[in-house]
Order: sequence, then C-alpha cells, then structure tokens
Amino acid sequence: MNTPQATSEAQSYWASRSHFNYYKTVRMLLDRFGPLESILDIGCADTPVATWGWFDHRYTVDVMERPPLDNVRAIVGSWPEVPKEPRKWSVICCLQVLEHLPADVLRRAISAIMRRSQMFIVSVPYNWRPHACPDHLHDPITLDKFLSWMRGLKPSWIDCVQDDNLNRIVALFDTSREKL
Repeated sequence: MNTPQATSEAQSYWASRSHFNYYKTVRMLLDRFGPLESILDIGCADTPVATWGWFDHRYTVDVMERPPLDNVRAIVGSWPEVPKEPRKWSVICCLQVLEHLPADVLRRAISAIMRRSQMFIVSVPYNWRPHACPDHLHDPITLDKFLSWMRGLKPSWIDCVQDDNLNRIVALFDTSREKL
C-alpha cells in the first residue's frame, strides 16, 4: 500500500521531468507504432509513458504502487519477476532504469526484455560523471558500454538527447528479426 510520502514523491517525479526531451523522443517513437497489441513500461514511477501510442493492452511494472493510469494495468513488482502474461509484449520501454541495477540483475533484466518483446526502447544516462548520481551503479555509460549490454543486438534507431546539461542515450531495438 502507498504511503502519503511515497505518493507525493511519485507525483513529483513526473512533474519535475515531463518537459525533458528524452520523453518527447520516446513519445515520438511510440506514436509512430500501431496499432499494436501491447506495451509495458518498466520502472514507470508515475509517468504516462504506457498511455502513449496505439496499443490494445497497456501495462506498467514498478516496485511501488503508483497512481493509476486510465486503461493501464499496473503490476507491482520487480522486472523480470512479474507475471508471465502476456508471454511477449509488442513494445517494452525501460527508461532511466538500467543504470540503477547491479550487474547480475542488469544482465537478467536485459535478457528478459529481449526475450519478451518484439521491440524495446531504452534510455540511459550518457557519459555522466561517476558518482554524479549516487544510485547510478554504472556511470559513466559510454556508447560502447551500452551496446555491450545488448549482446550484439544492433539498434534500429539511436540518438543522444540533451536535457539541461545532461545527455541520455535513447535507442529502439527490434527483437522480432533476431533469434534470441
């Protein structure tokens, strides 16, 4: 159950980030798809990412209960330890999450994203100073490091997006053409 403090923190998360260019970029990508069967947003906080684009079924997964979104099924839990239905999502979004995961969890999470999606969109900090954000475990994330996490899968689209003085990698991967 949410505490008032957790709800307040979650609500302020989107309010403080909604103007970021990387969200505009992700929305532009999602709005180009469709109609497709399903979308899952991993580590969503209170962002509306799962409501963007043309999808028949919408899901979020987060370790905390978050404010509800219209027509979105919220799953409380950790990725990839979430319900196995649907077996495969059309699109999975994982935005500003991977840098927080310990190396062993990071490998499992990315493998599960690759196995359980037709396409996925990922964003991570690009070349941030070490310890600039204390809960980032992998900074600096270079392009080579990021691509190495993807086990040889090449992005269909990739860009470096700037917000304020910080850069982020935003990439789209198509797993439907790869045997994983």
